[in-house]
Amino acid sequence: MALLGRLLFLSVALFPDSRGLNVNIYIDTNVVLNRVQDNFVGVTLDSGIIQTGLGKSGLNLSSPKLLNLAGGFQPNILRIGGTAEDGISFDPNSVTENNQGDLSTSVWDEINAFTSLVGWDLIFGLNVLERRDGQWDPTNAELFLNYTSKKGYQLYGLELGNEPRMFPKKFNQSVSAQQLGKDFGTLEKVLRDRPHFNNTRILGPDVADILSNDTISYVEEFLAAGRASALEGVTFHQYFGNGDNATKEMFTDPTFMDTLNASFASAHKATGALASNKPLLLGETGSFYNGGVLNMTDTFLGGFLWMDKLGMAAQSGIQNVFRQDLYGLGSANRLLESFTYDPLPDYWLTFLFKKLVGNAVFKPRVVGPPTVRAYCHCMRSINPYYYPRGSLTVFAMNLDTVAVNLTFPEYKGGYMDYFLLSPEGDDVQSRTVILNGHQPIHLVENEIPFLVPGGVSANTITLPSLTYGFFVLYADARVCKPGN
Repeated sequence: MALLGRLLFLSVALFPDSRGLNVNIYIDTNVVLNRVQDNFVGVTLDSGIIQTGLGKSGLNLSSPKLLNLAGGFQPNILRIGGTAEDGISFDPNSVTENNQGDLSTSVWDEINAFTSLVGWDLIFGLNVLERRDGQWDPTNAELFLNYTSKKGYQLYGLELGNEPRMFPKKFNQSVSAQQLGKDFGTLEKVLRDRPHFNNTRILGPDVADILSNDTISYVEEFLAAGRASALEGVTFHQYFGNGDNATKEMFTDPTFMDTLNASFASAHKATGALASNKPLLLGETGSFYNGGVLNMTDTFLGGFLWMDKLGMAAQSGIQNVFRQDLYGLGSANRLLESFTYDPLPDYWLTFLFKKLVGNAVFKPRVVGPPTVRAYCHCMRSINPYYYPRGSLTVFAMNLDTVAVNLTFPEYKGGYMDYFLLSPEGDDVQSRTVILNGHQPIHLVENEIPFLVPGGVSANTITLPSLTYGFFVLYADARVCKPGN
């Protein structure tokens, strides 16, 4: 696959706007808040696609276009899970898509062929409602694991149950936190009895509504049940609310964005006593649940909350963030259009994040209005632009209706590259992204183009109103060099 085989020439210099607000950004690289992995951002597929059927959902995992787009996210982790996982069983005798909505061997083969081709790791959610005598019954999971081992498929991680404190009423079941802890102990034994899965992580408990005291207590009781040792990552889900109640103004409201801090604080509180040494994973997230918000979360507008969440998560010590979802019928949170796989704005934002944003995390000090938000990491050590070690990547947004002039007073590099993203026609609800103010980003013969940065010979650059972007500083920061 030629992932970056075509050039997209979009370079337009962004000189300071005399009418814009002036903002200074200071970066102290002596203080590293966190270090994230190259696979920090992952994506999900909802288990409902298995129940509906890949074909009926329009998901062809062997599509060259889809393979090209997925390959652009390397390295990446795919999480398959969601509400439907607790209604799905593995059918080892079905060699075609299962009409009962269960997981057939052929679909599992397709999924693993896809992840292998695009170089992704895979997390899969097991059905915790396979129960007998009040406990999780691992019989079906053992069939699944035996088949997976026989085929030589690798699993990055396994989950058990989705949002266990609030199963849908149709399931007519509940699992206490203490019992769930015991169930994870069963999973650990089943998994470790099979040497093929020695490197497979056990992740959980995938709770939602982490702001609730009841959820915090549920996590604490789950961990206290003695199975904290089984976990190699504590997972929680976060959305800002129900998509039915979302407004356009929420996407560009800095006060609304700041509410995310409380979710991260609650997650740390829930795990602090018994699992403070365990990585925290934002195992499923988007802007709003219930499928997002049509013409908002699937447009340029959705990128403000998405970029901000990535920045805040990295600063808050989150190890991985999993975007719901890569593809999904009826979901406005998706990164790719249904049936056509055409990339939506958040795909391009995520693509650039994965190419430019590295491991060490800093906290920029922004001297200016709260409508300018900025984050900073080391440049990704391996990147398609051959930026030198020591470079910094700043990703920032302007939530205001006027332009801002961003100045980095301490930066003496004399030159900056930039990847400015703006909506077509200055319409934030556009599904088309403009790079560096010139030309729409689009696939070229179903291949990802090489996105050419703009550049300025200065330490000041203009960020137009209601836009966001990535800025590369040739900073020669010691902490961003090998051995640090």
